[in-house]
Amino acid sequence: MKKILFVLSVVAFYLLMNSCGSEPEPKQTETKEENNDKEENNELANFEFHVLIANMPKPLEELSDLNLDHVSFSKEMMCPLEAAEKHASAASIALNCGLYMADLTYQTVYHKKEDLIAYLTVAHDLAGKCGTEYAFNKVLRSGLEENINNKDSLQAIIERGYDTMEEYLLKQDRVETATQLLTGGWIETQYLLILSLQQMPEPTKHLKYHVFEQRVHLERLLKLLSEFKDEAGLEAEHDKLVTLEESFLKIHETEDVSHELLMELANEIQEIRNDIIGM
Repeated sequence: MKKILFVLSVVAFYLLMNSCGSEPEPKQTETKEENNDKEENNELANFEFHVLIANMPKPLEELSDLNLDHVSFSKEMMCPLEAAEKHASAASIALNCGLYMADLTYQTVYHKKEDLIAYLTVAHDLAGKCGTEYAFNKVLRSGLEENINNKDSLQAIIERGYDTMEEYLLKQDRVETATQLLTGGWIETQYLLILSLQQMPEPTKHLKYHVFEQRVHLERLLKLLSEFKDEAGLEAEHDKLVTLEESFLKIHETEDVSHELLMELANEIQEIRNDIIGM
């Protein structure tokens, strides 16, 4: 009788432990589903990023055409060096790194050497803070310093530097940071381009086309940026970019790029740029 009671007690204890251990399973299943969703979102964002950079002109391409069309260089248009020290949030650092990278490109296009090292230092510091120092040093830091007197080499190094930083971030599954860098670079490039066009009595058709094609690139950029705007605290900037897109959509052909429309675009993009500099 004692043996029977002992066996029954063991069975009861086993059943009790087994039923208690089965409760956490729904939580484990939920976590797996969340992880799967996150992986799918990352893969989609990664794909969208590749589509975007495959079709969007590099800052070097757009800014080089300013010099080729004899548009004068304007040092005053570049970001102030002292503003770079105050950025603290991850989004602010990455976006502003993109701004200063575009300014570096602008200087290499015109081969303006006097401030190149100062802007290189600022961009390098921001790249370090957003975790891309390795990629930055691999191509840009030593390359730009060693080839400062060779304009063609500088431009090739800048272009390779963009590609290296983007590839590095994507390999690290950091599409969000790569998107922020790209956004900052796009904003500064368009700011420099559009304000430069305003200096011209009549911009060439080729330069007008650069403005016209941004409607497509901005649409893709907004689609990608919308996936990170909440986490990165970029809701206000995203909304202003949507307003900017509405102005770009007024351009149905290159001849629609009038002086009035350039002023409208310049005011809107300058506001977005100033927001980022002040973050």
